[in-house]
Amino acid sequence: MDVADLIYQCLLSKWTETNPDSANVAWREMEFDPKNPNIQILIENYPERSVWVSQGTYRIEHRVKITIYLKLIRYEPTTVATMRTTWFNLKQEISNILAKNKYAIEGIINLDLPGGWDDINSIAVGRGIKSTKEPIIWQAEQVVKTVYYNNQILEED
Repeated sequence: MDVADLIYQCLLSKWTETNPDSANVAWREMEFDPKNPNIQILIENYPERSVWVSQGTYRIEHRVKITIYLKLIRYEPTTVATMRTTWFNLKQEISNILAKNKYAIEGIINLDLPGGWDDINSIAVGRGIKSTKEPIIWQAEQVVKTVYYNNQILEED
């Protein structure tokens, strides 16, 4: 089951925030694009873990990592303050949607939410450059765990 796609569909269909609007968010599937100045949300599937319950029924625990990126284009104090508000609105909107739809995502029994976002200050430019903090890119991530059941019936030939 592609749990990342189910979470993406839920976030996209339930988005109500206007700052940022979901049209101004770049939804990514593979990796962060440092050349894209839009807000980027990356949703990745982690490996699943299954536990046998009985007679071909498995309880699947599947973790999904949600990472958000915001690249600051200008560093004027008013622009940074405006983007900070947008950043916090973005994180709050995703958290609210996931909390409200904890039991409502199709095919998923439960969505286990962590305590919050893990913020990473900025990403350095280029390989091996650790002292430079330009451009400023805000990054936050959280890993959510989903639980669902899968029935696998073995057929005899």
